[in-house]
Amino acid sequence: MKLTDQDVQDMISGKKENSLLRQGMCGVDVSKIDMSKLSFEMFQFLSFNTKTKFSDEQKEKFQIEKLISKGKMKQNGGEGVKVAIIDSAMDANHVSFQDKKLEYVYQETSGTEEEHGITVLSSFFQVAPKADVTYYANNKYNKDKEKNFCKYMRDVVKRGDIKIISMSASFKNKDIEKEVQDMLKENQITLIDSKAFYKDFSYYISTVDEKGNDSFHNGYCEFEEKKGKTWIGENKRRKQKEDSILEDIEDKRKGNAQVQCGGKVFAQSDNNYKYCGYCCASFSIPQVAGLFALAREKDPNLSYENFVLAVKETSDIIPKDGIENKVVNEERLLEKVLTDKDKVATSEFTKELNEQVHTDLESEFGIEPQKEEKNTEVEVR
Repeated sequence: MKLTDQDVQDMISGKKENSLLRQGMCGVDVSKIDMSKLSFEMFQFLSFNTKTKFSDEQKEKFQIEKLISKGKMKQNGGEGVKVAIIDSAMDANHVSFQDKKLEYVYQETSGTEEEHGITVLSSFFQVAPKADVTYYANNKYNKDKEKNFCKYMRDVVKRGDIKIISMSASFKNKDIEKEVQDMLKENQITLIDSKAFYKDFSYYISTVDEKGNDSFHNGYCEFEEKKGKTWIGENKRRKQKEDSILEDIEDKRKGNAQVQCGGKVFAQSDNNYKYCGYCCASFSIPQVAGLFALAREKDPNLSYENFVLAVKETSDIIPKDGIENKVVNEERLLEKVLTDKDKVATSEFTKELNEQVHTDLESEFGIEPQKEEKNTEVEVR
């Protein structure tokens, strides 16, 4: 069997079966596959894990150890911020979670363990490793799953100190959704679900060359249209899809901030790690929640709306396919959050100081503060 650059491009475009982009190489012996015509860059669009068996030649050519090392988590960020995550049951004992502040809530309705949940949690902790997480395990196959969503969110409200919820899903039942929205708004809790994500965010793939230089690629877009779910390939290569859908995706990217999903490494069950060569909202939503947690660590009073504005204002601009893509710049984002917080604090201090001076003048010397005169002139027509 051979695997070439053209094969991978055909998988991306939908011309060939594309399981290798997601799970096909995970836990599989690929050492006998001829990859001599496969470049390092195109290899990075495939997915594999620490159980995948490569030949020594493949390990060296595709820098397997270097790619897997992308899964190492940073040490700081999100300290003191409490976040709830709702996703599938998972292996909460993974070695990468041992030093994390994690409460795993499992109930009868939580279902069996899946890889989805552990990837979601890993994605969050890569951004905000010091945050306090309450993880609600939920069975996505349960017919009452949305009622369970609501139940978990009531528990969040009851706890009182969690103000951010990450959920890689959305409500289909409008009545339940309305009930939840009203409840969370009343208690000043932000829900970052798939609808909130697609409103302001998207995702991208990052590859590196042999010298370690990064390259930006538009991700594979999961787009909700009225008739159902449609997968859109990178760079308009899915010719069989409607042009209008592709244009809609492009319009979304023009204004949205993008987080990296493809080209990252996430935790898997049994202390394994998976290199992810594709994008999806599920693994990007917790990253946005993590960024919000980092921002809230700097400014606990920051609203989600102002957070989104700050993210977009501080994003890097990367031109690609005629679009100026906004890519999240975490360092500049946090600098702006701190600067804006200081500006507000200075403004409030100045206001309080002026009020105190006026009070002192009035009490000590009987001088009333000068009031702004109103214009009483009548306009003659």
